[in-house]
Amino acid sequence: MVTRRDSKLKEHIEKHGTGGDWITLPQKAGLNRCGKSCRLRWLNYLWPNIKHGEFSDEEDRIICTLYANIGSSRCREPEAERSTSWRWRLDVVREMEGEDR
Repeated sequence: MVTRRDSKLKEHIEKHGTGGDWITLPQKAGLNRCGKSCRLRWLNYLWPNIKHGEFSDEEDRIICTLYANIGSSRCREPEAERSTSWRWRLDVVREMEGEDR
């Protein structure tokens, strides 16, 4: 559910970008939120590149292959790292543990 505040945040970022300054962004966008709240809302829900929904079998295979090859080192995009690490921890590892039992 996108609220009016979400719409204002999204419109402001699409028009002006973040400028790398999440602290002053809420005031510039006319929002009564803190910068951290705006940043997290953008990165976790509103950012157009965020994939919502289930991971495909192919995506799971890629995650497992990369994890096996490079381990848990961080990738360059924190948003991508966050979603794949959660997928790894919550689902893939559980599935693997289930196979061992």
